[in-house]
Amino acid sequence: MPRTLHPSPLTTEVLRRIGERYAIEEGIGGMLLDDLEQWLQTVLATLSCKSDTAAAILYSLKLWPALLRYCDDGAR
Repeated sequence: MPRTLHPSPLTTEVLRRIGERYAIEEGIGGMLLDDLEQWLQTVLATLSCKSDTAAAILYSLKLWPALLRYCDDGAR
């Protein structure tokens, strides 16, 4: 038979703290990604198009929409 769970001060506090972290992440996550994308674009402009680093950055930027979709999904 399943146990019935009851709120307690401890569980309430844990959930409050977890909620605070999610709120912070939600608030700054997009800004951090925007900053990273801009930085990658800036660095890319300084590299030889034949460099391995440029290829890696281009690959990352090509997949950027998938990263944004992943970060916007609350079911992580």
